[in-house]
Amino acid sequence: MEVSPSKAMRRNERFDRLQKSLEQLDPDYREALYLARIERLRIEEVAKRLNRTPNAVRQLIARALKQLRERFGDTESLHLPDRSIELEGGADAK
Repeated sequence: MEVSPSKAMRRNERFDRLQKSLEQLDPDYREALYLARIERLRIEEVAKRLNRTPNAVRQLIARALKQLRERFGDTESLHLPDRSIELEGGADAK
């Protein structure tokens, strides 16, 4: 299904806003969210990389999503273009 130019432009603008919102997150929140949701690592692997317990990582992710919703808005149905998230300084940026 082909997307109209105006719809594609809105999607790209939404993606840019999402990326900026992610970059404004607390560094710990951003890293946990990036590893778990973008890199799709298991919670146990994220915990190992962040030197935290799995429960602490779950809490970081929950808080990150709350902060992201406050900055970006609803994150359930983004309908974003096929682009990859590039965080300034990578996932390890703190």
